[in-house]
Amino acid sequence: MNLINRSIQYALSAETGNTDSVVVGLYGKSDTLEINGTLTIVADDLDEGTTFDDLSKKQLFALATKKLPTLLPLWRTLTTNSLFRMTRRFD
Repeated sequence: MNLINRSIQYALSAETGNTDSVVVGLYGKSDTLEINGTLTIVADDLDEGTTFDDLSKKQLFALATKKLPTLLPLWRTLTTNSLFRMTRRFD
């Protein structure tokens, strides 16, 4: 499945102005599955010594797609249909 990046939203700390997390919107569709959701990337998802401000849009998208496969089995158990729509905020 080909995924595309639909959005990137930065959450900034009111005290420091540093980025606390990033929400990435993903969309993809194949013959049997459609994914439309958002994933939140937190500091624990980053390599040690890396901050959100070090990462490009492409790198943030790569981190989000890396998290997605661990979340898909949860949705596959919710339906017995071969074609279903996933719409959920993945945190």
